[in-house]
Amino acid sequence: MSWDDELKSPYIKMKIGDAPVEMVVQEIRKVTNKPKFDFKRKDGSTEGFHYEFQTDKGILTVNTYALRSALRTATINVGCRIKVHRPERGKYVVSLIGAEEITPTKETTEEVPF
Repeated sequence: MSWDDELKSPYIKMKIGDAPVEMVVQEIRKVTNKPKFDFKRKDGSTEGFHYEFQTDKGILTVNTYALRSALRTATINVGCRIKVHRPERGKYVVSLIGAEEITPTKETTEEVPF
């Protein structure tokens, strides 16, 4: 470990068009004490929570409906090896490593399993 490792953020940054990130989900937490990162409704109010996925690459903050929908559709659980890609604004592609790639639509209405 180098001296600057402690200065780096533990959060994974997903920029539009970056290469997909592979990671193993180690823990899924529902976070209610960081309102700045909570899901936002169309009227600007917040949902009062967001999710943090602790992975072997860092923490993936799930605070957009597009990413939550992609993770839900791919049926992600603790222990899954996944690949996450953000090809354009408002779109995420999440796939299980070794499984076929899944691209959800914003119309997904299933309940959140996590």
